[in-house]
Parts: sequence; C-alpha cells; structure tokens
Amino acid sequence: MKRLAALISLFAILFSACGQMPSPGASAASASPSLSTFGNLCPQSEIIRNISPADEWTFCDGLNNITVISNKGQKWIFFYERDFTPQHIGYTNLIHWSLEEHYLYFAPLAIVDGSRALPYNALALYRMDLLSGDVQTILPPSHTASSDHFYTLSISPTGRRLVYLFEKSIDDLAEIIILDLGTGEKRTIHPGAIADNVGWFSWSPDGTEMTYMVYDPSVDRALYFTYDMTTFQLIRSEPFNP
Repeated sequence: MKRLAALISLFAILFSACGQMPSPGASAASASPSLSTFGNLCPQSEIIRNISPADEWTFCDGLNNITVISNKGQKWIFFYERDFTPQHIGYTNLIHWSLEEHYLYFAPLAIVDGSRALPYNALALYRMDLLSGDVQTILPPSHTASSDHFYTLSISPTGRRLVYLFEKSIDDLAEIIILDLGTGEKRTIHPGAIADNVGWFSWSPDGTEMTYMVYDPSVDRALYFTYDMTTFQLIRSEPFNP
C-alpha cells in the first residue's frame, strides 16, 4: 500500500504539471479577496468550501448540511440527513459549478468506522438548481442497509460528463461508468481490477479525453488508459513512469 500511495502522489504531480489534477475532490476555491468578501455570509457553524467562478455564489459546508448563498442574498439549504444518518456523513468532497452557474453538483464525504474518512469516495451525488433551490439525486445514496458501495467521482471541466468508479461489493471487480449529465446516457468500462487499484481520473481541458490509472500489485506496476469521449474508444495505454 505504501508503494501505491507513492504512485498516487507522483501521478498527481505529473498531471498537476499539465494543468490537470486527477483527484475527484472539490474544485479549487477562488482567490482570497472573494473568500473575505463572502466570509460573513456563511452560518457560524459552517465553513466556506468554495466560491463560484463568477463570484456569484458561496458554498458553505456544515457537517450534515450545505448552505448556498448568492451575493444578492438568495439562500438555499440542503440537509444530508434526508438520506443518511449523521454518523455516515463527513464534509463535502466534490463541488462543481456548471459553466453558466445554473447548477451546483456536490457529494458528501464517506465516513466509516465512526471516524475514518474516505477522501476519494462519496456517498451520493446531488445537483442543485441554483434558480429554484431544488435538489436532484444524480447517484443514489450508498452505504445504506442494502448497499455498502462508495463512489469515486470526477466531473469533466465542461460539466457535460461524470465518470465514477462503482463496485457492488469489495469482492467484485470495479466498473467505470461514464454518465452524460445532459442526456443520462451511460457507458461502462471494465478495467479488470478491484476499486482500490483503479481510479485517479483526469480530463483534457475540453473534456473530450478521460484518463484513469490501474495499479497491478502483483508486479508493482501502474498503467494509465485514455479514452476518447466522443467515440468511447481507447486511444492510448501507457505505463506510468515516475
């Protein structure tokens, strides 16, 4: 696992140099002036997680809820307890604003064993309509009495597609699902490995290519694969050479 962690870190550095980070976690916050401008908008018990690219919305993260506030005073609140018990919820680990800032995508962080967080995994994915405050479930809640899986998520820079890693149980091979967020069309890739050894998604800036890594512990080697999102064909497969 130490070797795998090192590979993950090196892979992140590699894509960071190219302007792409493979982590499915939250988008980077705006510059500090925006944070200070919006700082007094969040409820006292919540923290600022993100400012929208046009500085029109503030995302405030509570332990069991989120609050989204516009610079004009509009406020929307969503409670995770609608779908989960409090002991399963951590802070939000994915935040994505649609290009026109009509929608906000967000996912709650998974917590297991009472306190241990899974930073690259989410319990569900939601989409909030910023005009009405309505929240739609994009990926159904997991880690319930009938479902123990988690999701590893990444949304393309254009917001058109979602890629996520799905496993029915820890003993099953993982599936990579590509979902068109506009049409609902799904495509599936079978990487031939368990979820612990697959993921670290990244995108080309225009969202037309998606790359993921597969680690083979038997030979201590990692490969990354790039798919064309217009044809859904594999266009290259290369060894990871740190």
